[in-house]
Amino acid sequence: MTLRASLLAIGDSYAAETGSRRSRVSWIVFGDSKILDRIDRGGDLTTRRYERALDWFDANWPEKSAKPAILLAAVDGWKTTTAKECTAAASGLASSPSSRDMQENPGGAA
Repeated sequence: MTLRASLLAIGDSYAAETGSRRSRVSWIVFGDSKILDRIDRGGDLTTRRYERALDWFDANWPEKSAKPAILLAAVDGWKTTTAKECTAAASGLASSPSSRDMQENPGGAA
């Protein structure tokens, strides 16, 4: 599932839980009633807006119902990864051999 599809699923679940229309949810979360429909038609949004939307859904999910697993997984993934873990992962990528290196020297010997 793409990030756009997961955001739509979360938004539509929220709409169903609150008895709202998708356009109303879009307005509340993004300040624009057309964003979720635009995403549904193949549009995009920045990572900052995506993260803010997840944060909003996490903070404002109706107490009477359980948060959907897709929301919990998405929020857990980006909120629990520390800057140190990101730096370590990036360092590992920078020091690992590129696919080109591997093609030119598959055995890894210099």
